[in-house]
Amino acid sequence: MDSIKSTQEAGIIAGMNQKGQQSLNEIFIEAWASAMQIKSADDFREALAKLQSEHTGDYEAIAIIHNLRLSLEHYDSFARNFVKLMKGKVEVSMMWGLLSLVVRFSLNFDYVRKRIGDLLRQIGHKLEYLNEYGRSENAKEDSLKEVTYQVHAELAELWLDVITVLKDVPRGSSTTKLYDVIGKLEEFIGRLDLPVNRVKDLVKLAASLRANEQMELLESFQQTMPIDEVKALPCRVLPATRNSVFYGRDKELREIELKMAQQSARDQTASVAIYGLGGVGKTQIALHYALNHLNDFDAILWFHAETESSLRSSFSHAAVSLQLHNDWADHANNRTRVLVWLQKTMTRWLIVYDNVESSTVLGQFWPISTRGQVLVTSRKSAFAVQPAHDGIEILPFTVETGRDYLLRYLWGRPEASRQTSSATTGHAVKVSHQELKAARTLSEMMGGQPLALTQVASIGFRSHWNLEKLLTFYQRNPQRVREKTNPELLHAGYSLSMSTVFLFSFRELSPQSFTLLSIMSFCNPDGISESMFSVENPDGLPDSLNFLLDEFDVSEYIQELLDLSLIYRTPDSDEISVHRLVQSECRYYSDDKELQDYYDLATYVLCTAFPKQSDERFGARLAQCARYIHHVFALRDSLVGSRRGKPMTPSDDFCVLMRNASWYCVEIHLTRELELTVTIAMEAATATGFADREPNHYAQLCNCASRLWAQRGDFSKALILMEKCKEIREKTKSDVWGAINNLGNIYMSMGDAKKALEAHEECASLFLDEASAPKHALRTNRLNRGRTLTVLGRFIEAKKFIDEADRLNNDWLMGVHINYHRSLLLRAQGNLDLAIQGFEACIKAIESGTHSEALLHAACLYKIGCLHYQRGDLMSARIHLQQSHDIHELRESAPCELARVKYMLSLSMASSTGKVEGEKRARLLEAALKIRGDLSGGGDPEVCEDLFDNLVEGQLR
Repeated sequence: MDSIKSTQEAGIIAGMNQKGQQSLNEIFIEAWASAMQIKSADDFREALAKLQSEHTGDYEAIAIIHNLRLSLEHYDSFARNFVKLMKGKVEVSMMWGLLSLVVRFSLNFDYVRKRIGDLLRQIGHKLEYLNEYGRSENAKEDSLKEVTYQVHAELAELWLDVITVLKDVPRGSSTTKLYDVIGKLEEFIGRLDLPVNRVKDLVKLAASLRANEQMELLESFQQTMPIDEVKALPCRVLPATRNSVFYGRDKELREIELKMAQQSARDQTASVAIYGLGGVGKTQIALHYALNHLNDFDAILWFHAETESSLRSSFSHAAVSLQLHNDWADHANNRTRVLVWLQKTMTRWLIVYDNVESSTVLGQFWPISTRGQVLVTSRKSAFAVQPAHDGIEILPFTVETGRDYLLRYLWGRPEASRQTSSATTGHAVKVSHQELKAARTLSEMMGGQPLALTQVASIGFRSHWNLEKLLTFYQRNPQRVREKTNPELLHAGYSLSMSTVFLFSFRELSPQSFTLLSIMSFCNPDGISESMFSVENPDGLPDSLNFLLDEFDVSEYIQELLDLSLIYRTPDSDEISVHRLVQSECRYYSDDKELQDYYDLATYVLCTAFPKQSDERFGARLAQCARYIHHVFALRDSLVGSRRGKPMTPSDDFCVLMRNASWYCVEIHLTRELELTVTIAMEAATATGFADREPNHYAQLCNCASRLWAQRGDFSKALILMEKCKEIREKTKSDVWGAINNLGNIYMSMGDAKKALEAHEECASLFLDEASAPKHALRTNRLNRGRTLTVLGRFIEAKKFIDEADRLNNDWLMGVHINYHRSLLLRAQGNLDLAIQGFEACIKAIESGTHSEALLHAACLYKIGCLHYQRGDLMSARIHLQQSHDIHELRESAPCELARVKYMLSLSMASSTGKVEGEKRARLLEAALKIRGDLSGGGDPEVCEDLFDNLVEGQLR
């Protein structure tokens, strides 16, 4: 097979070179030489910009160019993936030059250029499917490589064939040769379906297998944590009320209804993805579909799906709204509860995933069911195939529909008599011919983009301008607009006029309103709470935020943004949403210094709103943390660069905020977010000198980083970071006991119980006056000494310290930890029945606690399973170990946690018979051994429970 592939590679490369040489003799030398200078996607974008300037005033040509820009990222990703799969053996730069010639030549022919432009965009969509599925972990590289070879070779050949025809046709001709070009493009699209479907089938098969595994996990979870039918029906979680000026999308709504009905008739979850350019109205279409069908569903749930963080937050909102759970901060379990309910409920439901970006993230939150409806909105067409069953492309308005939309917004519904009913007075208003013409021209200038047209109408409404004046105003300021134009917006396929709209909208704002909008531009676009702008303590408030001290003023400035349709308010809540395009343009509008200032203000506001972490856990404040955390992550992600690629400079507030956010991630075991957050925070603290100015804050960052690696089972890294934390705290004489206590835990995790005990005894020596020592510090130290002495076999002393910790305790969660380690002591003493009862009591306490502790719950189930295995009760062992395993899988726990439970689960299946059971057992054991090998760096002659226990943190052993 490898030799065949090598032959294919050589053949493709030689074929491309030969074809290129033939073209040098056939195509005009000047055009060819110019095109061959275009070697990358960026070069191609520049060529399109030049081509657009050559066709100024030709709106059809400009529209074709804009539409083609939408596909560029798919062509570019395909080319990059091709080079990667070929391991750098090919050069694909020729593709861009050839494509530029195709576009340049095709624009010369009015009769066919729009059709050719549409076909080029269709090819882009097909390539998007290959790109999206090619990134999937389930697309085998060999199959993808074969498909990619085939497509790229045919693509290069297609461009050359098209150029050969087009360059010989006189400009403006309607000869039948032009239709040969269309035929070649259509034929290629047909051939492209074969490789696309081949990869698609591989991914769908893998998705089906994943769905079956997910269904088993959810069913198992339901046995562990039964979920009753909800009592809060009907339940409608929607981001906005009906838009009174929604217009022009009846066809798309009927098409969604038809596709949903056809799929529902086949006894399956009906799912449709609507895709298209940002600002084209996808969210509004989804919203109005939901509002039009309120009586058809018992539950309508709206999920903000741009990031994993926003999805988790949305699922928690849904869980609380459905009364499945009352802990808004318990994101991991809330996700599972909602998915279980969607799987088992007999009620009628509709869910909307709005603004999906990642198929991998969406897959984690996709319902496994045979009923209900799912609507997805995204800029990516690939979601129309997987995971959705069908899709609809949402295009901009036609010129006429855009014209009528503007008139409707400003004057009311256009009548056949060219009169309108005023939205405000109810009287008929005569629309002049000049107004109609101005509306049509503005619609053309905005490319039919509903968001841009809404901005135009909002400015007109607020300024009391008619459309003629608006048009004149735009046309008189082209140079000032171009100076502020965001090239990224143009490269994404938007018109220059759309940037103009944003520019004039921002100029309409007061400085305070623009400051609010700029702060929001660094937040997650959805779920921005107005309470974030509440100021309780004016100390340290920046002068530019003094207006926040007056609640009435803040509401006025927010209303200003609402009036210009720059933000939207979620009904019956204090939450605001802002369109992603508005965020992007708002950031681009400011120069670098202003942008840095606004970034610092956003950091201050979030730092003030987010709870502060002291030497204790957030506990009851986790819900408040959860309300803001996705905005904190958005701010963090914005640090990497501004509009021109210049990095932001993090402030001291940024470092403090990331320190608090890092501890939140520690507390709820968000290891992936923790790694990113603490890494950026430590780099920022070091680069800005914050680490030296505020050593205690930096020590806590070291503590969080150490906890990260301990949770992942890399105790060597954890030790280095905790020693750094201890070193800093000893110098500042602050919270030294916490660092020494954590060092003891790490030594315990590394299997050195004697050194762990020494650390905990050193920690105890710091509390010379126990009466004035913090109680939580004393009970923590007593518990750690007790569990360490248990491992050392000094059971009487161990019981004494564990009992002392219990007497000092007044916290339910610490009570669970104390009983957990008391149960471990009972097991070590051989009291297996009492140990099982102790772990069962821990589980009951967790289930009735103030917030979820899924990892501790899973650890208790694991220990019960191990005890049953030790007693020889394999059936009971398997039940409990399977439940523990499923909690870890659903939570996507650290590999070290999964390794030990997979190993023990495989042992509990020793008496199972049958091929399926045997294969499952083998898979579990293989996965456990692989994880252990990855973490420990090699095998071990004796594999046992303790060996796998040593992979996880000492507190959960």
